[in-house]
Amino acid sequence: MQFNRAKRATTVRTGNIDDFKKNGQNYLTFIDGLRGDLSQPNVAHGGIRVTKTDNGITKVILKSGTTQIPFIYRNSDLYIVGFVVGSVFYADNDVFKWISPRETVGKLPAKHAWRSVLGDVSVDTLSVPLSYNNILQGRSKVPINKMGDSLKKLTEVGDRNKKSAIVKEHLVPFVVAFSASRWSLGP
Repeated sequence: MQFNRAKRATTVRTGNIDDFKKNGQNYLTFIDGLRGDLSQPNVAHGGIRVTKTDNGITKVILKSGTTQIPFIYRNSDLYIVGFVVGSVFYADNDVFKWISPRETVGKLPAKHAWRSVLGDVSVDTLSVPLSYNNILQGRSKVPINKMGDSLKKLTEVGDRNKKSAIVKEHLVPFVVAFSASRWSLGP
């Protein structure tokens, strides 16, 4: 995994789902390091450690084989706001309404601060909200064995509803690394 923050010096970390499948402890160590780097221990929002000192975004890249997908988090609360496939930013619909006025539907505003991380992307909104409650409901295991295939499917599937389902079922529990509770590794 790598991550970049808007309005801050770029920091790069690399992790690979294929490595995490081989050794689950590598996953736990990486997530602990990522959580420590991106959050402040004494600041919490709903049980999740957050960084309230920056209103930009963070890009976390999941990699498996030759497939890489950037996931985008809002720094103020570490809420996942979407992911990028090719030149399209698949955004949480509610978040996109908040950042983009009606006249720029389908694009980020020209001078928007998020462009420093996202670049010049078109925007497609997702049908499934990427809220923690929606994603974490009834989950306590990270489906690590399915993640590599899910990343690949995410690049192959054109339908945004199917992309939303793939993310909700297989990928987001992994990148929601900031939860105060411990995940266990599952099939």
